[in-house]
Amino acid sequence: MGDWVWVPRVSGPLAPYAEGFERWLLARGFERSSVGNRLWQLARLSGWLEREGLWAGELTPERLEQFLGPSLF
Repeated sequence: MGDWVWVPRVSGPLAPYAEGFERWLLARGFERSSVGNRLWQLARLSGWLEREGLWAGELTPERLEQFLGPSLF
């Protein structure tokens, strides 16, 4: 039996990119657990965009700073 790996479901503005992002990570040798973590991050960012009323094309470096919070910069 193989190991079970949790893979989050991405909804919201970035959902159309989730499958391609997953394939891209796997093609570059990322472990399945790491892929799950990255998809979780993508899901959180997508949820934030949705709550802010933004679409994927409105994700700018400034908006990313807002998402990450001032404590990181």
